[in-house]
Amino acid sequence: MSNELLLEEIDRLRTHNGLLEGPKCGHCGTRYLDTPNEFIFNGAHGKLAPEGNRRKEKAAGFRMIHKPCKGKSGARISTTLDHQGQKKQHDNVRLLRALVNGASINDLARLLSDPDTGKKCGVSQIYSRIFWLEKTMLAFEQAKLRDWKKKQEDTGRFIHTRIAHDDVLISINWESRQDRRLTPLTCSVSADIRSGYVFRIDANFDTRVDPALFFEEHYIDENGQPKNIRQQYTRKSSGKVVSAPKLHFQRPSGRFDEAAFFASAEGSWRIFSERIERAYEDDIAAGLALPSWTCRALVPPQVLV
Repeated sequence: MSNELLLEEIDRLRTHNGLLEGPKCGHCGTRYLDTPNEFIFNGAHGKLAPEGNRRKEKAAGFRMIHKPCKGKSGARISTTLDHQGQKKQHDNVRLLRALVNGASINDLARLLSDPDTGKKCGVSQIYSRIFWLEKTMLAFEQAKLRDWKKKQEDTGRFIHTRIAHDDVLISINWESRQDRRLTPLTCSVSADIRSGYVFRIDANFDTRVDPALFFEEHYIDENGQPKNIRQQYTRKSSGKVVSAPKLHFQRPSGRFDEAAFFASAEGSWRIFSERIERAYEDDIAAGLALPSWTCRALVPPQVLV
């Protein structure tokens, strides 16, 4: 929609909701992943009890000091060994290959089972390995993007992003091994044409639905008041009529991911409001009043709260 939103999306992909930001200096805010050469090792702390084939205790974390801020408050930071349980590279490669080929959790448990005892790997440990793999690959992607960006900036040319968009329909066996029904899943994909970098993939994305218009049609009446929020019930014991909020499946938007749906509707109103404010900025500076319909549009409905 705008260059600002594109930069926000790029930042979201780089940091992955904060997972890849890593430890940072408490004094100046410099992150270790951005400038690792500016940090020095300052010892380990904490103990992890022996487990499995490991007979000795090991450190639970280690300390680092940001050299430019050495001696200042917050320059010494502590971080945990995120990779301490994922040291078997062979298992990680097998797990990644199985995930790419669509293996289930039970298949992964058998894959990571102990060959001597046959004991299966726990589900929580499998998810831990999956999350660690995801963070590792995203960190590698972040480093490659940083190198690519530096090369582009060194050329001195204007960087123009061209985005390709496509909708793909995929049929998925969403039920069980006994139930072979297929569920059509619509995916909306956006990618950079030059590099092929995928910005976003939205699964089950219905391009025919306008979130703001759907909300106005189903949740706001002719007078601008909220509707379809609560439902009345009659108690059998007393015959008294009571009102209660509708459950998820009772609401008109129950078939959507409502958190994303309401956020999309609010975002549409916010972008519209910003455009209106910029369009009438000169009139406001001159002391002219905005039309009444514009003032109402600048205030999103309180039903979202």
